Amino acid sequence: RDLQQTAAGLGLHALIEVHTPYELDHVDVDAARIVGVNHRDLRTFEVDLGRSAEVWRILPPEIVRVAESGLTTAAVMADLARGGTDAVLVGEAFVTQPDPGGALGGIRNEVLDRLNS
Repeated sequence: RDLQQTAAGLGLHALIEVHTPYELDHVDVDAARIVGVNHRDLRTFEVDLGRSAEVWRILPPEIVRVAESGLTTAAVMADLARGGTDAVLVGEAFVTQPDPGGALGGIRNEVLDRLNS
């Protein structure tokens, strides 16, 4: 909460990362503008893409929802968007590409195609 308040004092919106709905108990949800759900269990490194849906159900609708980790295909990202995700945080899928920008453009277009069909 201290870091969240410091960011707000600087005119910034902090991305508040949680793994479970229970972690929201430690967040000033009324002041949050952006909440991300990390799908990866940092102890076991297993990915559970259902984690974000659990958190989205209890967040106020005006909060930007960011799905994080384990997002490797356009199909997964489109499914998350249909479930209420506003944005995704993707790293590994692009870091390993020889042309990360091209890979980003390609997956973005594929997600949009899936959402529009």
